[in-house]
Amino acid sequence: MSCKSGVGHLKANSSELIVGDTEKAEALNTYFTSVFTVDDGILPDFDRRVDDSVFINHVDFTVSTPLR
Repeated sequence: MSCKSGVGHLKANSSELIVGDTEKAEALNTYFTSVFTVDDGILPDFDRRVDDSVFINHVDFTVSTPLR
């Protein structure tokens, strides 16, 4: 197992290598915006899986100590 930081070289559509951080960010942004859809604001209907009397009225968040 290893951990690397940063993004490696990318290949542009023209087969040219992209090595600069700004250029890599722009290339990734261009790709991601080309494959995602625009939110139309319409939420799908989901059938309830529990009785109508079941609900969450309070949530507590606490900090926990990581296991070692």
